[in-house]
Amino acid sequence: MSIFLICGCEWALAASTAEPRVRTQWIDAEGYATGEHWQPHVGEPVVLAVDVLTQTWFSRAPRFPGLQLRDVISLQSSSFATNFSERVNGVMYAVQRREYLLYPQRSGQFVIPGLELEVWVAGEDGPSMHKLRSLPMLLQVLPLPLVGKSSPAPPFVADEVSVSQQLQGAQGETWRLGDLVQRRVVIAAEGTPGMLIPALSMSQADGVQSALVEVRIDDQNDRGQLIGKRTEVYQYQLLREGVQQLPELTLTWWNRRQRDWETAQVPSLQLQVLPAVLAASEAVGTGIEFGWLRPILLLGALVLMALSALLWLVLQLARVGRRLWLKRKASEPYHYWILRLALRKRNPQAIITRYYAWVRCCEAEDVQTQQWLQDWAEVCAAVDDSRLLQKQIAVRLARELDARRLRLAGVEQKSKSEKRSDYLKPLNPA
Repeated sequence: MSIFLICGCEWALAASTAEPRVRTQWIDAEGYATGEHWQPHVGEPVVLAVDVLTQTWFSRAPRFPGLQLRDVISLQSSSFATNFSERVNGVMYAVQRREYLLYPQRSGQFVIPGLELEVWVAGEDGPSMHKLRSLPMLLQVLPLPLVGKSSPAPPFVADEVSVSQQLQGAQGETWRLGDLVQRRVVIAAEGTPGMLIPALSMSQADGVQSALVEVRIDDQNDRGQLIGKRTEVYQYQLLREGVQQLPELTLTWWNRRQRDWETAQVPSLQLQVLPAVLAASEAVGTGIEFGWLRPILLLGALVLMALSALLWLVLQLARVGRRLWLKRKASEPYHYWILRLALRKRNPQAIITRYYAWVRCCEAEDVQTQQWLQDWAEVCAAVDDSRLLQKQIAVRLARELDARRLRLAGVEQKSKSEKRSDYLKPLNPA
């Protein structure tokens, strides 16, 4: 009995140790646990590590939930879990870790609720799914030291901040009264996302009218280092002549490495503003709004109208010419001319093809097609030499065509005379 009890206890102990378990802890940027009494400042990144441990292996990736807290901006440091092995109390575990990056926006105490996870691990009976829940955790956040009598709201915390600027919208370095000048400022912060970078503070300057026209937020990961970027585009309208100054831009931030406040500055810029281009013409009092540009625009419009009219005329002439050409190709004289060209080349196949085309354009009673076909058959049967055949075909058909042309002309002349005689009746009929 004692042997069975000992075996049962060992089996129960093995079964309990084979169950997966979950662990939560705060870690620093290097991945080491910070301890329970760690208290960050407002705006500093806090990493919550959620680990799932098993003595076997994971049959599929665990399912981690999202984390949403009030007054805390929560991000996932990566879209994939981290796999590693760890020895706990002399036992080797396979671990999958998911990190949550938290940015508290106020001081005070935060309660991190327990997270529900779904874990799939391998066992003696095959893979099995387990639902685990982590323990709640407390986070105490300290306020940042004051800058003078107050602290900037919202506070901006980063490891390193750099700013740069660039002017756009003008040719070279010449600006005139009324021009619009664009000023692009880029803020890059290490260790914080771009959405947490506040807007720059700007003082107003005389002689220029400023407006913020564009804001763009970007994030990038450089070898595991999060770098947030905020791009602001300002537009200035120059209202006065002479030397005008674009104001400087400042940004106060907390250096997490140096544990002190710093100020990032965008230096001011001086612009030499010249008089407007149209000032001379307006002083003379000509009243021309565009100056010398108006005659050029008018001349261009006239040239465009002339080209449009010329193009329309060319299209109309091409349409009429095509219609006349098609009418010419369907006429009897055109087919007769093509037939004569075929007779000169003495190609029997081309001659007979052109002849039939010409016959279709003539009247049936004036051209004896059947008689000509019999003559064609007689000539082909009597002559063996192809060259002699071609020559006789050409001579015989040329005579036939000339005779028919004369006969057609005589018939037409006779029809005209008969029509004319109908109108001239004799005065004294017999």
